[in-house]
Amino acid sequence: MKQHFFFLGIVLMAIVLTTSCKSPLDVENISLSRDTIVLTINEEFVLTATITPNNATDNSVEWSSSNSNIAKVNKGVVTALSLGETTIIAKAGNKTDICIVKVRDGAKINGVIWATCNVDDFGTFAPTPESANMLYQWNRPTAWNNTDENVEGWDNSIPEGTKWAAANDPSPDGWRIPTMSEIASLLDTRKVKQEFITQNEVRGVKFTDIDTKCSIFLPATGYRLNDGFLIPAYDGYGYYWSSTGDNSSTACCLMFFNGYIDLSSGMQKIVGASIRCVAE
Repeated sequence: MKQHFFFLGIVLMAIVLTTSCKSPLDVENISLSRDTIVLTINEEFVLTATITPNNATDNSVEWSSSNSNIAKVNKGVVTALSLGETTIIAKAGNKTDICIVKVRDGAKINGVIWATCNVDDFGTFAPTPESANMLYQWNRPTAWNNTDENVEGWDNSIPEGTKWAAANDPSPDGWRIPTMSEIASLLDTRKVKQEFITQNEVRGVKFTDIDTKCSIFLPATGYRLNDGFLIPAYDGYGYYWSSTGDNSSTACCLMFFNGYIDLSSGMQKIVGASIRCVAE
C-alpha cells in the first residue's frame, strides 16, 4: 500500500512539474478586418483583430495611429479627425498588421462618399456646389467649357474602352469617377431622398441620406451634343458620367431634367457631360 501511494505521489509531482514548466504559447499572426478604409471627418469605424492561435498565452492587442491628428484609435474604434491619410497599427506579441485610413472631405450617402462639388479643370474641383463648370467626353481627359455654344477641336471619334482609364480620369487626387452601381445607389429611394430644388438660384437635384441626413447637390449643367454644340441647362438638364461603358459607342450616366431622373445606359460616349466623383 505504501508503495502504491509513493508511486501515485511521483506521478502527481510529475504532472505539477510539467504544468508549471509549460512554455508560453506565442502569437503566430494577427489580422485586421480591413486593410483600407475611407472615412469622412468625425466618422467612426470599428476594426477587429483576429489572433492566431486564439489560445495564445498573451492575446492582448496594442493599437496605435501613425498620425493621430488625422485619425485616432481606441481599442479598435477608429475616429477620423482631419483630412489626409494615416496608418492604424495593431500589435499582438511581436506580430503586427496595419490598416490604411483615408479621410476625405465629402458626404457619405448610402455608403458611398461623394465630393461636394463637380470636377472643373483636370485634377481640380469647381469652386462651389452650384458651379457646373467643365464637361468631358467619356474616357477622355480634355475639359470643355459649358458656356460657349460651339468649341474648336472637338473630337468626333468614338472614345474607346469599356471602363474609364485611370490616366484619363480628371478627378482630383484621392477621388475617382463613380461606377454605374455607385450612381445607382443614389436612386435607392429606400435609403436616399431625391429632390428637385433651386439652390442659390441654380436648378438641380439634391440627394440626402435618409439616416445620416448627409446630402449633395448636383446642378443642372447642360451637355454637349455629338458635334460639340452646347445644350444649356434649361428645363434643368443634368448629365453625369459613370466610369462604366455599355458598348462600343455608349456608356452609363445619371440623367435628370424637368422632374425626371434615371440611370441611362445609352448615352453616346462622344457627348460632353459633367463629373461628380467619389472617394477612392
